[in-house]
This record gives sequence, structure tokens and C-alpha cells, in this order.
Amino acid sequence: MSTENPAYQLMSLFYGFMISEALHVTAELGIADKLVEGPKDLATLAKAVAVNEDALERVLRLLVQKNVFVLNQHNQYDLNEISQLLRSNVPGSLRAFLQYREIPRLNAYRELFYSVKTGNPAFNHIYGTDYFSYISQDEKLAAKFDDFMAKITETEVSYITQEIDFAQYPLIADIGGGRGVLLGQILHDFPNVKGCLVDLPEAINKAHYVKMYTDRCELLPQSFFEGIPEGKDLYIMKQVLHDWDDVKCTLILNNLAKAMSVNSHFLIIEPLKTIQEQSLLENEVDLCLLTFLGGRRRSELEFSDLLAHSGLKIDKIEKSMTLPTTYIFGSKHN
Repeated sequence: MSTENPAYQLMSLFYGFMISEALHVTAELGIADKLVEGPKDLATLAKAVAVNEDALERVLRLLVQKNVFVLNQHNQYDLNEISQLLRSNVPGSLRAFLQYREIPRLNAYRELFYSVKTGNPAFNHIYGTDYFSYISQDEKLAAKFDDFMAKITETEVSYITQEIDFAQYPLIADIGGGRGVLLGQILHDFPNVKGCLVDLPEAINKAHYVKMYTDRCELLPQSFFEGIPEGKDLYIMKQVLHDWDDVKCTLILNNLAKAMSVNSHFLIIEPLKTIQEQSLLENEVDLCLLTFLGGRRRSELEFSDLLAHSGLKIDKIEKSMTLPTTYIFGSKHN
């Protein structure tokens, strides 16, 4: 059947969830790590990861079709530019991202219809509470989430500190900064800067990335809904606001505005919604945010309006040259 056939294309889209599952399986098995030293045939690869040979062939066949792996003329599997990102401990690795798989979150995705009908997160409807409250009751889930976010941030921080001169901000607070991956990189690259890491106690207790900077970094175990520390020159929120609806974001931003002086600045790091340039990935992420968090991607205008309600304004916006994100710099209204 031709791939140009509209029915074939539609059915292929419907079965797209199997691509996600296949990627998860290969990440869990560490297939890419087994190919670092060179191409391997199916039998060798299946033995190396202790799985059924026929079943593995079917998984890899799909991913070869999707250009994730290469099957060479000797019938051996090899890495390409995409599958290099499935390796462990390499710059930009996405293995941890693809390994992260929670049944509660997947259940929320399956209830997209509810979110479309109501505009509310399906997760809350299914479990009777929001996602972050849910995982806070399960130490293993909370640790898994923090570890996942830390590993993803690890792949980004060196680019961020190359693109932004943090030396101009002597006191920097990372709001909702998890285990301190970004702040730790800032403190490493800018030795004259002092930091403050703000997050829930379970994240702060495992803030290993800033533990070597105890003389320069304050650890503040609290929710940004309860308050934000005063007296900082720069307040960073990396991929925080897109997790929340406008009402919750306003609570966070009101606390931010109270903490900021007239000389303080804020930096929001997350992708902007731009209809003309919106990638397929960003549209997919936006639906994920709707179903399990009730959050959203926002446009420049939406950010501007949201910030204005808290007496804040955008000063400049810069698109990252290396990452699929945006830097939104701002301050208080005079």
C-alpha cells in the first residue's frame, strides 16, 4: 500500500503511540549503548540485552523506518544522528526522557476527550487532585520526577550559561529549580555570583548540584505559592509557568512581584507559542500540558497580559541559538 494513500496515513497516525512505546523499550534496554563500538546483527544485539530476537527485530524494524536506527547492507544495526541521543551520558542525551514513563500520566493522556470537553486537566478528574500533589504523596514517584527533570536540564545548562551573561546579576534565585542543575552550572561558570535555590523540601534535600557551593548558595525549601525570597537581582523560572493555568501563574507572579525591588529582573525560560513557526513537537507538548497539568504554552501577548496583572513587564525576548526555548527578560512596572 502506498504511503501516499490518505487512509494509510490516517491509520499510521492513529497507531503512532506504538512509536512512543518502541522508543521507550529501546531506551530501557540501552540499545544505543550496545552499538557504540560498532554495528551489530540482530542475534548479537538480542543476546546482549537478553530479549526475544523476533520481538526485538519488529521493534527495530519500525524505528529503522522512522530513521531512528540504521540497518546496513550487512544486515547489522547501527547508530545515526538521532539514535546517538539514545546513548547514556552524552551531551544532549534523551535516554532519561524516553525512559520516564508513569502510568498515571499516561492515563491522563488517554482522557484527552475529557479535557477537550471541559478545558480542565484529565489528571485531576481521574485522581481527584493535581499532578504535583499526587506525586508528593509517593516518595518514589516524586524522586523519579525530580531525577528526570535533573537529567533533562543537564543536557541544556551549558548552552544557557554560554548564551546569557549571568555575571551582571550578583544575587540569583532559581525559583522551582529542582535539584539545582541550572543554578549549579551558573555558580560554576560565574564565580562572583551567589545563588538561592527555591523548591519543595523533597527536591532541596537532594540538591546535589549545588552542594559544593554552600558558601555561595542558600537552600530554601518552600513552595513558590507560599512566597519568594526578597532582595535578589535576578529571579529565574525555567519551565515553571507552563505547568500551571493562568490563575495559578498569577499567584506565582504576584509573589514574584512582592519579592522584587525596582532594580530586580526576572528571566522566564520556556518556549513561546508562535502560530507561524510552531513545530509539531510544541503542539504535542501543549496537549500534554493540558491533559495532565492544566498548563499551556503561551504567546508573547499572553505572557505580556499575564505579567501585567502582577505589575510586571517584558523588557526583551531572545530566542536561544542552540535550544528549542526562549529567554524572556523582564522587570517591575515603574
